[in-house]
Amino acid sequence: FTFDYLTKEKQLHNLIWVWSTARVADPAWYPGDDVVDIGGCDTYLAPASGNDMQPWAESVAALRSALRSLK
Repeated sequence: FTFDYLTKEKQLHNLIWVWSTARVADPAWYPGDDVVDIGGCDTYLAPASGNDMQPWAESVAALRSALRSLK
């Protein structure tokens, strides 16, 4: 809906499209390089053990690896 509304109805063509995932980075949800300009991963991680970002970092690393294999 958003893409068609902005590009076809509003005639906007100078847009940057961002794809972002949260917590679990699942490459199955990646729409493709042809429709993504910037990719990212957000987290609202609040682990019980404090500020341990290791699970998030591992998730981002797995996503990067999976996306590289799609090319």
